[in-house]
Amino acid sequence: MEPVIIEPSAPVGTEPTDINAVDLATPAEAKTVGKSPTRIALTRLRRDRTAMVCLVILGVFVLIAVLAPLLAKLEGQDAYTLHQDLVDRNGYPFNGPTG
Repeated sequence: MEPVIIEPSAPVGTEPTDINAVDLATPAEAKTVGKSPTRIALTRLRRDRTAMVCLVILGVFVLIAVLAPLLAKLEGQDAYTLHQDLVDRNGYPFNGPTG
């Protein structure tokens, strides 16, 4: 992989004297910036819309899991109480769809 070379820009208010002239920086003025494979991968990941949508959905699920006791308390339930009276001996709920 080749390093990225950042060239200094022309001062504000100056115009090239020749349209075909190319302003190249001398090697002493140019600055080389290297990118690690991790940085390149994260940049590509940030540009991927599907990955960002999935990351937001995953973040919402993690937030719900972390705030589960608070959400249960808002509903009037205790987050740490097992309701064994609502299930049969096999662990299935009593009330639900029937045949």
